Amino acid sequence: MSAYRRLTINLAALLLPLASSWAGWSFDTAVSPEQARDLFAAPDSPHAPVDSWLRIRGMDARSIASIEERRNALQALRHRGYRLVAMIWPSGASAGGVRPGQPLRRLPLDLREPAARCRQLAETYGDLIDAWEIAGEPDISFVEENPEIYAAYLKACYLGIKAGRSDARPGSEPLPPASSRGAVDVSSVLMAALALPPGPYFNAWMANDGLRYTDGFNYHYYGYAEDFTGVYRQFEAAVTQAVAPTTTDESIFTTQFYPLGTGWQSHVFSRFAAAEGDPSLNREFLQMRPLGTHEPRLVPQGRWMVTPGTTIRETDNGWEFVVTQPGPGPRRPAMVELPLPAGWSIHQNTSLAFEYRATTDDGRQTAEGEAAAANHLIPPPVVADPPLPEPHSPSPTICYPSSLVRPLSSAPVTRALPVFVTEYGYGLLDDKARKTAAGRERQRAWFMSTERQARDLGLTRALAFNFQPDYTLPLGEFGLLMNQESSPADAESDSAAAPRFAGFTRSPALTFLLEAGEQRIEPHDWTVASNPPAPVVIDFVPEQSLVMNKKSCGYFLTAESTSGSVPAPGDISASSRIVLYNFAPEAVTGELSLDGAWMLAGEKPLDFVHLAAGERREIPVVLRLAPTDRYAPQRATARFRRTASALQAERPDTTPQTPVTGSKAASATPPPTKPPLPASAGLVFEAFIRTRNGNLYQTWPRLTARATWQRYVESFANFTPTFYGRAHLPSALTENEPAALVFFFRPTTYPATYQVRRARVVEFVAPPGGKK
Repeated sequence: MSAYRRLTINLAALLLPLASSWAGWSFDTAVSPEQARDLFAAPDSPHAPVDSWLRIRGMDARSIASIEERRNALQALRHRGYRLVAMIWPSGASAGGVRPGQPLRRLPLDLREPAARCRQLAETYGDLIDAWEIAGEPDISFVEENPEIYAAYLKACYLGIKAGRSDARPGSEPLPPASSRGAVDVSSVLMAALALPPGPYFNAWMANDGLRYTDGFNYHYYGYAEDFTGVYRQFEAAVTQAVAPTTTDESIFTTQFYPLGTGWQSHVFSRFAAAEGDPSLNREFLQMRPLGTHEPRLVPQGRWMVTPGTTIRETDNGWEFVVTQPGPGPRRPAMVELPLPAGWSIHQNTSLAFEYRATTDDGRQTAEGEAAAANHLIPPPVVADPPLPEPHSPSPTICYPSSLVRPLSSAPVTRALPVFVTEYGYGLLDDKARKTAAGRERQRAWFMSTERQARDLGLTRALAFNFQPDYTLPLGEFGLLMNQESSPADAESDSAAAPRFAGFTRSPALTFLLEAGEQRIEPHDWTVASNPPAPVVIDFVPEQSLVMNKKSCGYFLTAESTSGSVPAPGDISASSRIVLYNFAPEAVTGELSLDGAWMLAGEKPLDFVHLAAGERREIPVVLRLAPTDRYAPQRATARFRRTASALQAERPDTTPQTPVTGSKAASATPPPTKPPLPASAGLVFEAFIRTRNGNLYQTWPRLTARATWQRYVESFANFTPTFYGRAHLPSALTENEPAALVFFFRPTTYPATYQVRRARVVEFVAPPGGKK
């Protein structure tokens, strides 16, 4: 080899790491493109370092005079050096209807509508958008539907954006060179960021092949600074160790169904009684375990551990908690923790059950309301335990045990997957603390720790939330800019030479982030098993006899499915529809197979299905649940395997067309900056299980206690890791050793009294005489 050749190779080896690394400022603006332009591209705004990122909202809102006005705003941001992530929210309205019974973000029944909407957006603005983020935090309340439904919606949006990008707008703004764009191409698609660490919802989304339809993995972080790396490792282990659930030519839809909730008997495993075991080992662990920054250390009170200001009185069948003040530290709930006996374990198909109520009248209403509340309870039978409620709760939210994420095919294709955190923020800064120098210093210290970890981990991008001067909702995430209402009285003013944004003052945290953004990052993508996207998307539309329950990641049979009578084992229980979409530009022929609880309606077999380009096909199915002696979900899976044709990587000439009024900018409904959480009356609290590695597990949403008794019954299979616990592997509740039953209390006024009674762990079994 010549000396010149060796020199060339050596120089290339030295320059390659520089070409694959980047720096930059990264913020979730929480505002529209036009508002972001006013913040980041104003005359006194600094030019951003190369590979800076902004996350913007409202791209699909028609609150602008023209498409050109929006393009001008996007171009101004790009000229300042920013790459852009644009969020697309479900519109909340649909010509083809939405799924019933969901109060907030409802997904459309006809997936051709979001596909067409996304195609229009990508065709109109795709040359100026680096990544499209499809909704946000669907594992909590911002998308009400089940994970398999969101997966189908994501697939339709993904294919629509890819089709729209092929129709590139002529004369578009030039993009930065490929060497500075890293692993993310223009008009990439990002899954909605998960709000919680990996749990049942995430597992169900993975089982429905969601990973196949995202160009990057995406989640949010609002926990303790010390656990930033821990949550990353939890997701990394779950994603990189998973096996692709389909082959290249397959599409999948999988969910689970629960039998009719009546007629089951409860078998009690534990009542949390003092006589059931020795909790001293777990008590010692809870007293000595490492705490996160500002995580309060609880003090003993009888067999409980509590935060100051909370007292406990044990009654004959439960507990009464009187809360006179919140927990110590910044923005903390009052907490109580009951150490569990050594060896306490969670059995398959068991549930946590209790009854609860609350009052803010310092307990004086409790005795007065006892007789009225008793009228709403089932009278105790002769046996020792009154009957428990039906073995499910109809409120929406979280899902699947991790054991259901299993390989269904061999030889998966691997690819590199960039990792995004499109929101990370300090959630313990309230409206009082943000006006103090100490509060703003805590915010800066939090970002100093998490930014260093994000850099060490090689995240493609972590975007700090949020750039506005304040946040209007009564939550703990507040702005990185400061105005007169959000600045400490003793804050130091910016020097005249310091970078400014639309005249606002920088917080200490923002000053740190701007300085840190000048340093370069070595990216680290994950290697995952994921085949290329398939053009056929499978969806499911249940009939009225099935009730969607997001918390349980499935559907419950109701009495309407049986005309008021309980069916004999093996009887057909409910009908519904599987829906096939062909988003390919050409016809596709394939085989539809049903496994588990589904079977085709009618006598005629359906070996092959021919779908025209852009076709939507409804296929009636019925649900047949196998007899069982335990109340447990049964899985159902639909697969479509293509046997002819394929999605071509060419400009489509036939696509699903849905009438969309107005300009190419699509939806006329502007989404809010961030959708509000459901409002509710009453006193909020949460129930958790803490494990010996410090992790906390709960179901979402939070509970709201009122003056009358309410019932809580949740399968442990529904419990998901959550903030503010620690973040250690293994992440699944069933793979850890439980250490404590925990309650967080979040009243709006003090004092407040919460009552919990008949707390127990139960399993629901068939009555004597046979399986149900």
